[in-house]
Amino acid sequence: MSDKSFRLDPSDIDRAFQRNEFRVVFQPTVDLSSERMTGAEVFVRWQHPQYGLLPPGLFLDFIESQGRMADMTGFVFHAALDGARKWKAQGHDWSVSINVAPGTVTAPGFAHGLQQLLNEYKLDAGKVIVEVPERAVAQEPEALCEALHEVRKLGVHVALDGGGIVPVDLAQFVPMPFTSIKVGGPASIRLAQRLGLKGKGAIAARLRFARQHELEAVAVGAEDEPTMSGLAGVGFTAAQGVWIQKPMQLD
Repeated sequence: MSDKSFRLDPSDIDRAFQRNEFRVVFQPTVDLSSERMTGAEVFVRWQHPQYGLLPPGLFLDFIESQGRMADMTGFVFHAALDGARKWKAQGHDWSVSINVAPGTVTAPGFAHGLQQLLNEYKLDAGKVIVEVPERAVAQEPEALCEALHEVRKLGVHVALDGGGIVPVDLAQFVPMPFTSIKVGGPASIRLAQRLGLKGKGAIAARLRFARQHELEAVAVGAEDEPTMSGLAGVGFTAAQGVWIQKPMQLD
């Protein structure tokens, strides 16, 4: 698909919601000590009638620019929590992790709306994880962390998605709103493996911080067995990636 041929129109969004063109996929997270699945992260896809299956990087910015992020967030939360409810009915004690835009988290009533969803789906708040990008925390730490504390009061967990970039000093946040951190990308994971917990650099420092404060440290981007090996030894407690399982639909 060339950039010249790829154009989204506001009417595409209305049609997509009306015709159920959006869908979610789940990528499992595995605990490194037990090697068992503990949950999954949710990703949204768009089955566009003209362009085929679109990843979120090709349409979420457009959705936000059209003022429709609240609609998209609502769709993803309902789909994610419905999936978690099905797991619960099947006897699985798995968590579900949902990426949320910073503006959504800081919007008035976000925590209240989340509580209503937990009630609707009859889910334990501790089985829901709200993920926020670290770059957003760096840009507006006070407002975002204040909103995240409201989320934590519900019992919902909060993950900091670093994406391999670590610009934020987590020690400044007291109390800590985060219960887990994520280090993304095979290159970042391999760097962490080379440096180890005693190494210099931001990633090693982040893993040491996670261990000291008993935060879960998730390696995102485990693409092969060599990448998976040794993760626990450098401070990771969990992992996700295509070597474990590609994102997949529940049905």
